[in-house]
Amino acid sequence: MNILYKFHWDCGDKEPSPDIAICSQCGWVGPVSECEVEEEGDWESGYYPVDLCLKCEDGGCIDEYSMSDERAKEWENWWKKKQEK
Repeated sequence: MNILYKFHWDCGDKEPSPDIAICSQCGWVGPVSECEVEEEGDWESGYYPVDLCLKCEDGGCIDEYSMSDERAKEWENWWKKKQEK
């Protein structure tokens, strides 16, 4: 499983994004789509979405992401098409 970090996501040009979230606090691994999302930041630095862990009472620390095999294949196909342009 390749570990990805959310701040590395480009996801422009309809790039397939990671679909697996990993909580470094409790070890929970699950679909990003099941995570609650909270906004963090401030007016100077800007606001950004933060995924929360379903298992941790305080929201945990989801700071690692990965792709399922199916999503990784989607990404590889997207990358190949992008290189052909």
